[in-house]
This record gives sequence, C-alpha cells and structure tokens, in this order.
Amino acid sequence: MDDMAGVYVTAELVLAADPIARELHEAWSCVSYLATQWSDLVDLAVDGQPPAFTPP
Repeated sequence: MDDMAGVYVTAELVLAADPIARELHEAWSCVSYLATQWSDLVDLAVDGQPPAFTPP
C-alpha cells in the first residue's frame, strides 16, 4: 500500500509541474499497475484464491 500511495503522489506532482507527456504516462501507468496488484491481493485475501482468468 505504501508503494501505491508513493507512486500516486509522484503522479500528482508530475501532473502539477507542467509534465512531459511521457513522464505523465509512466507515472499513471505505475499507479494503475499497483492498483491492479492491490485489487488482486484483496481478492486473494477475501476469496482465498487468485481471480479466475476470463477471456475478453
């Protein structure tokens, strides 16, 4: 959770500092990745197993 909060703050700072598009994309991509990891961890804790793969 600390990593996710730290990356979110970094993304907010990049956004507020007239960011370069690449830096902004990288920051928010990292936030998105960590949010997905957190969600998977919660699913594992609640359901006791990884989420099932559902093809698109």
